[in-house]
Amino acid sequence: MNVKKKSTTGSEKPLLRRIREETQRAENWFPYVKRRVPVIETQVEEKSPIEVAVSEMESQVVELTEIVNAKSPDIKKLQLRLQGSICVQVNAGPLAYANAFLDPTLAPMYPDDLVDKLKATFKEFLTVCHAALQLNAKLISSDQVTYHEALEANYLKLSDSLSDILGQPLHDILVNGNLSTTVTGVELESSNA
Repeated sequence: MNVKKKSTTGSEKPLLRRIREETQRAENWFPYVKRRVPVIETQVEEKSPIEVAVSEMESQVVELTEIVNAKSPDIKKLQLRLQGSICVQVNAGPLAYANAFLDPTLAPMYPDDLVDKLKATFKEFLTVCHAALQLNAKLISSDQVTYHEALEANYLKLSDSLSDILGQPLHDILVNGNLSTTVTGVELESSNA
């Protein structure tokens, strides 16, 4: 039986945030007859700040992709995930990560492979957010049009900032995005962005 614990060290600033993952392997499966099961093995893995950024952005992409690809999408879940991903006042995470690790003056401090992976993840993030916005537009009722317009405005602000940092126009990201074939049921219309 494996048990994982995550602990975050550092601060709210992305440059200082580290994660320590501890995996413990127990002698028997839980629940067991005994109250305490002996731990056989413990593994500790520490992630650097840029590795934390990559894994958090990848998890956001996976969560949004799952919502968009669902056979019957849950509009509440979709809107909550969209709001948490693209509304800067709710979650400055994506933009803070981009500014901290992809800024041309700071990027040379980190391994090239992780910087490239983070860039690719941000491109996927923008693509899946675009698809999620289009899906939301199809699912909303007339009383949610203003809310959707606010989401679109926040997406445009975020995508403009990320396009500048990534050095690639949004249209190119959406056309060449990795998720264009993965996101099902929603055609990507880059002309809206």
